[in-house]
Amino acid sequence: MAHLHRLIDTAVRVLLVTTALVAMPILSCTRSSDSASGEDVGARLDAAATEAKLFGFSRGYDLAHEMIPLTQSQSDQWQWAVFLSGVCAQQASPPTAAMIQRAGDLYRMLLEQTPNSRYAPRATMNLGRLAELVDTYGDRPDLDAARRWYVTVIERWSDQPIAGEATLRLAGIHLQTFEDEGVTTAITLLEDWLEAHPDDPLAAGMSQYLGDAYFYPRADYARSLECYERADAIGLLETGREGPVYWRMAVLADRFLRDRGRSVNYYTRVIEKTPASGKAYEAQLALKRLGAPVPEIRISKHARDAQAEGTP
Repeated sequence: MAHLHRLIDTAVRVLLVTTALVAMPILSCTRSSDSASGEDVGARLDAAATEAKLFGFSRGYDLAHEMIPLTQSQSDQWQWAVFLSGVCAQQASPPTAAMIQRAGDLYRMLLEQTPNSRYAPRATMNLGRLAELVDTYGDRPDLDAARRWYVTVIERWSDQPIAGEATLRLAGIHLQTFEDEGVTTAITLLEDWLEAHPDDPLAAGMSQYLGDAYFYPRADYARSLECYERADAIGLLETGREGPVYWRMAVLADRFLRDRGRSVNYYTRVIEKTPASGKAYEAQLALKRLGAPVPEIRISKHARDAQAEGTP
């Protein structure tokens, strides 16, 4: 489950960069009117966004934060400078308590002064992440605060894709308790959301997460496999690295459900679709035991090199 959260965090980071690129042309049109000095504030903000795109968050923070007092308060440029400064402070590496505090302060300032900002949904979400995660030594998560931020996103921006992400985050907080009530709440949140939003951009991730939850702690193996199959039909999150999920699906069908047809299908997929996953030989042995055709393991030079280097 932690692995799935890391995947979603990566997708969100890309989304933040995309937001930056979309905002740039709009802001460029207002450089001269918003600037309170001779400096080209818009160009500096463009440079800060480029640093963020290249994961140079510390430099991006310096560039963006310097521009806040040079923009007209609450203007589009001001909102962008504040939000971008917050993102860079939150993502700067190595994280420090001071930078994490600055990120939270910047997000709250944006929400207090411009609650209807285009960046308000993501700023609210990020405040939830700051509350949920342990960022530095001695930091303590505040799960109640994180829940409140995520619920705010879901209720206030229910018609935007970010509400689906907030639902997944909220479910994760409940699920990580591994208590029956929390697990039930998490499963209900995700199943209700998917029923109402079957085309949600994170539908595959939600289905995969449900598969994990039904596998453990629920031990409902039939429902777990159904959820994994739904995720697979949409498209598993890690293209080229589906092997571990296919392996779990094969084992669920084989050992727990005694479903030969489905187990053969997924053991075969492990071999044919992800031969470099490290489970191909075991999948061959399983197919032999089941009396099913056993495909050869064919690993291209590119796949071998990728496996050795740990790249997709």
